[in-house]
Amino acid sequence: MSYQDFSVLISIIAIICLFLYAVQRFSVYAENTFKDDIKRILYKWTKVPVLGAFVGFITTALLQSSTAISVLLVTMTKSKLITLSGALAVLIGANLGTTLTVQLLSFRILDIAPYLVILGFVLMRTKTKLKKYGELVFYFGIIFSCLYLISVIAQPLATSPMALGIASLASNVSLGLLIGFVLTNLLQSSTLMTSIVVILAAQGVLNFDQSFILILGSNIGTTTTALLAATVSNNDGKRIALAHFLFSFFGVILFLPFIKQFSALIQSLPITLHAQVAFSHFVFNFVITLLALILFKYFYKLLFVFIPARRKENKRERKKLKRFI
Repeated sequence: MSYQDFSVLISIIAIICLFLYAVQRFSVYAENTFKDDIKRILYKWTKVPVLGAFVGFITTALLQSSTAISVLLVTMTKSKLITLSGALAVLIGANLGTTLTVQLLSFRILDIAPYLVILGFVLMRTKTKLKKYGELVFYFGIIFSCLYLISVIAQPLATSPMALGIASLASNVSLGLLIGFVLTNLLQSSTLMTSIVVILAAQGVLNFDQSFILILGSNIGTTTTALLAATVSNNDGKRIALAHFLFSFFGVILFLPFIKQFSALIQSLPITLHAQVAFSHFVFNFVITLLALILFKYFYKLLFVFIPARRKENKRERKKLKRFI
């Protein structure tokens, strides 16, 4: 490893730490600001799968974390604040909500990141009702400023033999999925992982096929936190965590046989490589979200195959399923 590669790596790690801190603070402020609203919406607007999925999309885009939403759903399901069927609908939409940040990257949102930081800082210093939104705007700007810094610092990696050698490992489907899975668990953020993939594609370090495989691995990797949280939950909480994993896992399995055709289709679009990668992330999540909504009744039943209902649950769940579907 050359000194330049080492310097770039250390700089990126430092920025990643700042990014994760900003995401954490943004999530905390968003949850504190809209907590009651989110719980009320989750309770009232999740009785129909499509509406529940839309709520999941909005809340995930707001909190910038599908992991936070899945853990919140596990907790709320355990506490009976939301039905299992309603939580499942929200979870389905949450995966689509994670695509928002990545899509913004392809629309040069990074250019306005400094203005968001300044605006947020000014709002934080005011004594008006807007003050409580200052932290949200500030940390939202920090999030995209970090991604901008990574995009600048990562430029030398395009000619780095070490970086290109590591990137070539993702050409192998199994290795690429594993790398995406492991890195997402280390970063504890599929949004960050996918954003870095888009940035590296823009810098010429990754090609489209390598990028998409890493994104698929990342989609599975983001489910492990909820699975861990569910170990101390009741059966419904465990079912929601399992649903998050199955949703992503089956989605990846579904796409794998058609990767070549999908790759050819996306690469035929007259847009830049990094925009193609960002769009592929959206298309993947949109397709599996649509399929999950169409097959919602069967997906719901499948959870009880893996985690059977107790005798007391059987009648209650049959009634819920009839009412919900």
